Amino acid sequence: MRRFIPILLILIFITSCVYFDADRDDILQRLGKEGDTVVTIDTERMKESSLSSFIPSGELENRVNRLSLVLSDDSVTGIAQGKLSSTEVGTVLIWSPLFHRVKEENPRYYRSEHMSISAGSVGEGLVLFTTSDYESEYDSIFVSPEENIPRSDALAMQSSLAGVYISEPDSSFGLGIPDETLAKIRNVLLTIDENGEDFSLSGRIIMDSEDSARAMQMLLRNMLVQDIRRKGERLDVKALSGIFTYEGSVVSVSGYSLDKEVLENVISGSIGYAAI
Repeated sequence: MRRFIPILLILIFITSCVYFDADRDDILQRLGKEGDTVVTIDTERMKESSLSSFIPSGELENRVNRLSLVLSDDSVTGIAQGKLSSTEVGTVLIWSPLFHRVKEENPRYYRSEHMSISAGSVGEGLVLFTTSDYESEYDSIFVSPEENIPRSDALAMQSSLAGVYISEPDSSFGLGIPDETLAKIRNVLLTIDENGEDFSLSGRIIMDSEDSARAMQMLLRNMLVQDIRRKGERLDVKALSGIFTYEGSVVSVSGYSLDKEVLENVISGSIGYAAI
């Protein structure tokens, strides 16, 4: 969590005086590679939700309408979209004591050695930042992009409060999924939405076969039942049967109720990662 905060402070700083808008629904498709976790957050919708306290008030709240992050084993890369002028972003960075200019020609960018992060405007309404090699990330997203996320999945993520996509995951994120089952996951798409004060998780997990999908469904159901029993809550078998289903090699997740405290931890971590 500590490494999230400096990035957030930088994002607030850079976006303090910019005003052009960007609507690029194709960028999300280009983010990430095998094993990476891609997260996108609709900060406009979050301002209206019960999680609004996680959106800093002031310039960030007014100017950034979407935050997308690629979380890798050893780096974080992100795109901030919104009312962001390339000219003024550059001006803010060049005069900042935290940053020095690394490159003048395209892609022009700046680096903070203290925060181990590089950042730069990549067009009106877009800011790219990364703890990895800036030029490599720029090339992979804007020069020679490859589609990591199918368009239909990217649109589903963008239409939700928050979306997560993982291709060939190499970690179960503490869920206790056995390695042999994890190795059979091809990709994961999850979306989070709010209904009143409640949050729900939906999406799908594509496995390598129907047998693997059946095993994953049973595993997820058993994990959910154990969690309910551990909390001492009432077990509604009929309701639970519709949360995890499978057809062919696809496991579907529908209307899984999310604990707000858990969601707050996830959101605060993700937003904290992104902060120039």
